[in-house]
Formats: sequence, structure tokens, C-alpha cells
Amino acid sequence: MKKRLVGAIVLGLSGVMTLPAQAKVDSLYDTIIEQSNFNEVAAYNLAINYLKGKEGYPKDVQKAAKLLSKVSDQLTSEQYLAQRASYILGYLYSGDEGHPKDDIKALLYFIKASEYIKSTKLVDAPFHVARLTGSDKQYIEYLQRSANEDYLPAILKLAAAYGKGERAVKNDEAYIHWLTKAAKLGHVEAQAYLGTDYFYGTSTYKDYDRAYYWLLRAAEKNNGGAQVNLGLLHELGLGREVNLKKARLWYERGTAQGVELAQSNLASLLLKLSAAQERRKGHELLLDLANKGVKSAAVKLSQLYASDELFKDPTQAQLWQQKAATMTEREEGILVGSKNDADNDEASYTAESESVTLYNKAMALWDKKEYEQAVAPLEQAARMNLPAAQLNLAVLYVQLYQKDFEEAYIVKAYGWAKIATNNGNEDAKSFLADLTEVVSAATMGKGVNYYYELNELLKERN
Repeated sequence: MKKRLVGAIVLGLSGVMTLPAQAKVDSLYDTIIEQSNFNEVAAYNLAINYLKGKEGYPKDVQKAAKLLSKVSDQLTSEQYLAQRASYILGYLYSGDEGHPKDDIKALLYFIKASEYIKSTKLVDAPFHVARLTGSDKQYIEYLQRSANEDYLPAILKLAAAYGKGERAVKNDEAYIHWLTKAAKLGHVEAQAYLGTDYFYGTSTYKDYDRAYYWLLRAAEKNNGGAQVNLGLLHELGLGREVNLKKARLWYERGTAQGVELAQSNLASLLLKLSAAQERRKGHELLLDLANKGVKSAAVKLSQLYASDELFKDPTQAQLWQQKAATMTEREEGILVGSKNDADNDEASYTAESESVTLYNKAMALWDKKEYEQAVAPLEQAARMNLPAAQLNLAVLYVQLYQKDFEEAYIVKAYGWAKIATNNGNEDAKSFLADLTEVVSAATMGKGVNYYYELNELLKERN
């Protein structure tokens, strides 16, 4: 694993000493390690140089760890350095930078790094304590420490813990509290989930105004599920006047992203209209879904051919009734790549058919150089755990960065490349290595945090 430590490396102090001569480097190391009047600043700076292998210093993770360990043990005026040293050691003992893995030591160092996060700004340190601990009480306590500092991965984990009753007593009020906090921080999926909860009254009371507020925010950011539910609010007149024009708009936006439920709802809406031209559009949408193997669409199509005067065709009605009887709600089994199992044996990797459809749609947009439009369907496919989509999404974000120079694109590129690497994509592994060589440590640190956030979301979905 390469450079997951980048978020910690950026903590190095300014004015780092440079001694290119190997003899002088070794001499300085021995002096700092052995002197009775230990200098924390000198030791910390030297450790960072060994860790990065720059400024004339050889890369030596073991020496860096030894220096950082001595800094971590100090209880002097340089306490902030002890916290930072402990933070880096937590990553090292997690197995980063080729250092031997020791989860117990990693846990203890992250606990120490969590003591003064308001002053050190190491807000993810408690999150890593939660990640490593076997104690459910400690898990919740340390997640809350990070979450109270607006660390999004910790907030999402708390919402999941209370919402599903995982490592905590199920608590709907706490679930909604943390989900709301994530939504207020701009997390699109949290906004969609929260809006849906208020829409259906799951985990909280029904409130169509609140549902509309959060669904609109998620829908505007191309969340397909939110677009469907927002369309329903307008179509059914829940908490507002019926507005079929707006309902159609949101169903169309969801359909454009390949969301089958949006397409189904759009078809149903158009088939209710009086104009034959609009009803034919609804029929075409329904036929497209049925041909893709969507059982509910096949059933509706059979009913349409059986009783609707515009489309009446007894032969087609019987044909689609028979086809529907053989369908399942979701056809899967398309071979799209491979991944390694726990024993490193190659195993077939299958994905939902919808993810392949979305992937192909995104690639068609990419070929036409419509890069911004390709992002939404490609990200949907990536979230369905399609490795090829995950890697290409990372590449696409780099391409967008080269156009607009927005740091957020590189952060997302790192996160998705890391996810694809975890799924055994060798090209992603090579891409990730190249990315870590050219991007600043500060940006990589944000990329690491985005990766953790993505990883938790994908675990919940799958």
C-alpha cells in the first residue's frame, strides 16, 4: 500500500534541516536518539525527512518510526508535536509505508492523537480509533469526537450505527440527528436519505415540506432516487399543489441518468395524458424497460395491450404476459471483470445489468467529449461496484481537473482509484501510484478522507 500516509506527512514543520552527506545524516540521527536532553523539534523534523526520503535524506521508515516514538513519549511544552507524532505512528502501525502492521499499537497511538484535536486539528484521529477498536462503547464515543468536529466519515458511521443498530442500540432519533448533520454538510446521499425518511415517515414523522427541502437539494445534484421522489411529490400533490409539468421534469432527469424507476414513473405519467403523441412516448419508455428485463414494465405492457384502445393487441398482451412470468425483478450475472478473494484466487466479478447500461451510456458521452454529462451515469455505475466504472471515473475527474483546475476533482479521483484498486483492478493500482507521485500531500490527505467516506457508503449499499 502506497502513501496512505500523505495526510500525516503534510504536518512536517518548516525549516527542515538538510544534510546530504550520508555520514552527517547518520551522525545526526544517532545524536538525536541518544542525547539525554532530547530535542523534540529536531527529532520530528528529521523523522519527516526520513519518512519522505527527500531533502538529501534516504527513505527509512524504521528510523522515522523510532524518532516519532520518542517524540510521542514527550510530555513537555511541545505537546502538539507529540500528538502529531502519535498520529503518524497510528498510520504506520496500520501497515502504511511498508511498516509492520500492529493494530493494537495503531489503536493506542490514535487514542493519544485524539486527546487535543481542537488544537491539533487532527479530527480524523478518533475516527481511526473507532475503526480499530473492538469495544462498542469506545467505537461510539470516538466516532462522536470526530463527528462533533464535522468529520463526515464519522458522521455517516454514526448514522449507520444508530439507524441499523450496528454496535449501538437502534435509535431513530440519533439516526436522524446525524443524518441531518451530514445533509447540512452537503452530503448528497444523506440529503436523499433524509428527504426519503420525511417523505415516507420512516425513522421519523412524515413531513412533506422537509422532504421537499432535502429531496430538492439532492435532486439538483443528480441523485436519481431523490429525483424520483421529488417527481412523486409534484405528481401526487403531497404538501403542495399537483404539478405534472414539474413531476415530468424530474422523472425525465432521472430517466436521462438511467434510473429505471424514474423511467417507469415517467411512462405511467405520459400514459395518463390524453394526447396520443404523449401516450405513445409512454409506451416506448415502457417497452424499452420491458426489453431490458424489468418485470413490472412487462406486466404493465401486457395490461396495456390487453385493454387500452390505442395499443390494443391480444397477441402482444399474451406474449408479454408469458415473458413477465419468466422474469425476476432484477437480472444479474454479466461478467464485467475480476477481483481477488481473501485467498488471492481470482474469482468472477458480476454486476447489476443496470450498472453496465449506465457505464456504456457514460462511455458514449465521453467519446463525444461531453465530459461533464458523463460524470453522473459513470458515478452511478461506480457506486454499483463496477470496477471499470470506478477507474474510468477517476480518470475522468483528472481530465476535468486539467480543464478547470479544481482540487475537488483530484480528491475524488484518488478516492475512486483507491476503491477500484481494492476491487483488484491492476490498471487502477498503476494509476493510483502515478497520481500519488504528482499531487501535493495536502490534496492527497483530502483524497484519503474521501476514500474512507466512499468505502463506508459502498459497504452500506452492497
